[in-house]
Amino acid sequence: MERLDQRLNDLDNFFTNGNYLAWYKTARAVYINSQFKYEEEEREIIEKKLGSISAILSATLKTKRQEVLFFEIEKKINTVWKEIINLLYKYEILYPHYVSKTWEEVANEEDT
Repeated sequence: MERLDQRLNDLDNFFTNGNYLAWYKTARAVYINSQFKYEEEEREIIEKKLGSISAILSATLKTKRQEVLFFEIEKKINTVWKEIINLLYKYEILYPHYVSKTWEEVANEEDT
C-alpha cells in the first residue's frame, strides 16, 4: 500500500511538472501491479488508453507541434488516470473499506 501510495504521489508530481513520459511509465507500473484484480474488459480499456498516450508521446518526440500534442495528451491522461483510480477503489486496492470497530472489538481480536 505504501509503494502504491508513493506511485500515486509521483503521478501527481509528474503531471504537475509536465513530465508526461515519467507519468506514463509510472501509470503503467501502477496498472501492471494492480491489473490482476481487474476484469478482462477493464484491462482492455486501460491498455487501449495507455496505448493512445504512448502513441502521442512518440509523435511528440518526432514533431514540432508539441503544444498541440501536449494538450491532447493531458486530456487522455485525465481519462486513464480517473479510470485507474476508480478501479483501485472498486477493487479495494487503494484505501480499502475498513469496517469500523470499537476498541473492545479490536482488543478481543488481539486476545484471540
